[in-house]
Amino acid sequence: MTAEHLQKMFQLFDAVREGIATDDQVAELDEMLKRDGTMCKYYLEYVNMCVLLKSGKAFEQQHVPVPEV
Repeated sequence: MTAEHLQKMFQLFDAVREGIATDDQVAELDEMLKRDGTMCKYYLEYVNMCVLLKSGKAFEQQHVPVPEV
C-alpha cells in the first residue's frame, strides 16, 4: 500500500466518521473495502480507536500498554 493510498484511505475514513462523506465517497470506500481485506482490518481498528477515544476508555489502565520492567 502506497503512502498516497493510505492518505486517501484515511481521508475517506475521516469523512465517513465526521458525517461529511458524499455518496461518491461512501461508494468509493465501500468498493475499496470489498477489494482489500487489509483495508477492512485498518477500518475496524480505526473505528475501534475512535470509539475508545470518544468514550475515554482508551485511557483506562487495561487499554494503555505498560512496558514490562
